[in-house]
Amino acid sequence: MICYENESLLTRSIVIMDNLSIHQGACVRQAIEVKGCQLLFLPVYSPDLSPIEKKIVVLPSKLEAEHQYLLKVALYVCQLSW
Repeated sequence: MICYENESLLTRSIVIMDNLSIHQGACVRQAIEVKGCQLLFLPVYSPDLSPIEKKIVVLPSKLEAEHQYLLKVALYVCQLSW
């Protein structure tokens, strides 16, 4: 396997990567450590770690409820105008 050197990687840098399988290869680690850098991986993704995930999950149901309410209002207004 061919490892490519990154000229912009400064000695003693810390490289942080996600857990994508291609990032976990020995070649990647070697290319980083050869430059005198440290490789750290982010923790495995979990929606529990992201507060916005909890908000996004309820969004579709809130939008559906709002849509139903607006539909009822529109029908009511239409009935009044007849």
